[in-house]
Amino acid sequence: MHVETLTIENFLTIGEAKLHLTDRGLVLIQGENADNTSANSNGAGKSSIADAISWAFFGTTARGESGDRVINRFVGKNCRVAAVVRDGDELYEIARHRKHKEGKNGLVVKQLAPAPSDLTKGTDKLTQLEVNRILGCSEEVFNSAVYAGQEKMPDLPAMTDKPLKLLIEEAAGITILEKAYEVARAKQAVTEREACDAQAQLDRIQARIDSTEDEVARLQGQQRAWDEKRAESVQSESETAKALADQVKALDADIATLDEPGVLAQLDEVESKLKEVVGEQEEKSRLERELAAADRRIAVVTAEIDRLTNDAKRRKAEVDAIDSRIGKPCGECGKSYEASDLTEARKIATGKLRKVVDEVKTKKAEANTLREARAGLAEGLSTFVAGMTDISAATGLQGRLCAKLRDIEAKKGERSRIADRTRQHIANAKRLKDEQNPFAALIEKAGRTIEELVEEIGTKQATLEAAQARLALAQSAVKVFGPAGVRAEILDTVTPFLNARTAHYLGSLSDGNITATWSTLSTTAKGELREKFAIDVTDATGAESFGGLSGGEKRKVRLACCLALQDLVASRATKPINLWIGDEIDTALDVAGLERLMGILEEKARERGTVLVISHNDLKDWCRQQVIVKKEGGRSSVDGVLCHA
Repeated sequence: MHVETLTIENFLTIGEAKLHLTDRGLVLIQGENADNTSANSNGAGKSSIADAISWAFFGTTARGESGDRVINRFVGKNCRVAAVVRDGDELYEIARHRKHKEGKNGLVVKQLAPAPSDLTKGTDKLTQLEVNRILGCSEEVFNSAVYAGQEKMPDLPAMTDKPLKLLIEEAAGITILEKAYEVARAKQAVTEREACDAQAQLDRIQARIDSTEDEVARLQGQQRAWDEKRAESVQSESETAKALADQVKALDADIATLDEPGVLAQLDEVESKLKEVVGEQEEKSRLERELAAADRRIAVVTAEIDRLTNDAKRRKAEVDAIDSRIGKPCGECGKSYEASDLTEARKIATGKLRKVVDEVKTKKAEANTLREARAGLAEGLSTFVAGMTDISAATGLQGRLCAKLRDIEAKKGERSRIADRTRQHIANAKRLKDEQNPFAALIEKAGRTIEELVEEIGTKQATLEAAQARLALAQSAVKVFGPAGVRAEILDTVTPFLNARTAHYLGSLSDGNITATWSTLSTTAKGELREKFAIDVTDATGAESFGGLSGGEKRKVRLACCLALQDLVASRATKPINLWIGDEIDTALDVAGLERLMGILEEKARERGTVLVISHNDLKDWCRQQVIVKKEGGRSSVDGVLCHA
């Protein structure tokens, strides 16, 4: 299951961001808080990215926030987080809103491909079940498998028996069977008393037989578990290979039906037709340019007419002003003006007025001529366009053919990837089939010992058989429901898994100097098995217990155990998740510890596709890809590798 994109609007500190989360590798997320001079990256909103993913899917942030508390307080509304997830060929959008102008406070789920549909139910509770179905896990499993944060990391090595037991059994999915165990033990006590007298004569021999039989039973259980696990693995690999091979065949058939040669030939034909009309397009462009040039000339002449008309009005006002001076005193001699005194001035002003009026007439005639020419050009363009070849159908066909070719290439790429995976699963199945069961020789040896003891018992065995038969039945029930029975069978798979994953992580973090061993059973003074959950920690170079480690060493052990338990939880999800987020998990580690942690995260990035590391530390030497969350004016922006498709 791939989380392809995450769109954030007014969520916590983040204003707006669109992040691309598929196959991004190892990405460092750091912050810049421009609003608080007392902080560097604290409060910038780095962890809001992890919170946004959890809130979009389950309505609660990774740190437990919900309701209106997730809305950016500087905006106070229009909070929305939308995630686009892909499950094979199916594409979905899961969008959660808070005080949003369109989405209100609702959860909306849509299927985008292969067939678009609205999967939103009548209530958010019902819609949440649809989200869980799409993701293939619950909120607890998702956050436990995807999110590792300083606030959520339990101190597993320091836990006592009971809380550690609850964690492991919950992670492994076994929380029952204890009542059946109590009933079986009560019945066993009764049968043990019935067989006590007969057993007295055979204590020494029978004790050895019982011990050896228990050993055989244990070895046979391990042998069966090993065989079953191998058979399941072989079947799983084979079925996966067959399913992938069927997909390859289906893709081959699908690609064949798309007829790539025919599409290419048809596209060549369409493009040839389009080239034939290039000359028409050039002629149309030329006519359009001529029409535009005519419009510009008309505009110039029109402007000139307006200017000359205003000049004529001004000249007319000057002529009128000369006549108004008759009878008024001269400013120099005081004598009143007469009409004869102003004749020459009136003649000059009138001449200038007539000249401007003549220019206006000339320009108007020019404008009329230009408009007639422009009308002819427009009519010619219209006539030419009406007679042009219609290429809309050919252009549309060209687009469809190109889209079909892209689809063919996509299917061919998918076919190649699936074929590679098919070959890998076939090789895995063959390797598993060739492995030998390591318990066969031990069982054979124990069987010979039992045969020798049975011959020694001889006739005494007959008296004991009836009582032993009843006791064996009771013991079987105890074994089935007891610590070494069904729960042990389950824990036998869980404990090695936890030990293997913890050893893997600690091996990287401490160069193998520190070991942490998960155990679920201990032996009493009477030799009986009882449940006791613990993590035993030793340091080859120093401390013999977890308490004796340094602070940085304890941090490494806690981190390794937490990552191992997280891997167990992730294995319970029905759909593998392509994302993992570590929030401040590098705290208290020295430079060497950081380098080893980065190696683990690089490996996890190869497993998951995308690993986001949120940190205050400068980890750029280990993380080539970075994202900066910058807070300014109460809202944070996101910039970096996740912001680009």
